[in-house]
Amino acid sequence: MQEREPMTCPQCFVGKLQPRQSAFTGVLDGVFLSVPNMQAHICDVCGYREFAESALIQLEALLGELPPPGASARAESKRVEPEQEAFERLRSFRLKP
Repeated sequence: MQEREPMTCPQCFVGKLQPRQSAFTGVLDGVFLSVPNMQAHICDVCGYREFAESALIQLEALLGELPPPGASARAESKRVEPEQEAFERLRSFRLKP
């Protein structure tokens, strides 16, 4: 099995993105999320983080659709959001050092 060469960091253009585990933290639809040990690629020079697509797919599957803060059960049932849009928000979320 051949190993892939690490990608060059898109932020500093010097370091290489290495596969590691990192905590995913952020606010999504007004709800604070903290997920330890998610698969990520982290720059060995500047610390830039990009979470693995497979990890974000699993997170999105666990979360489903989050209701807006303070929404009632009735309002929640009427809320419709395309799954792809929720996935894109998670996939584009990156932590800066």
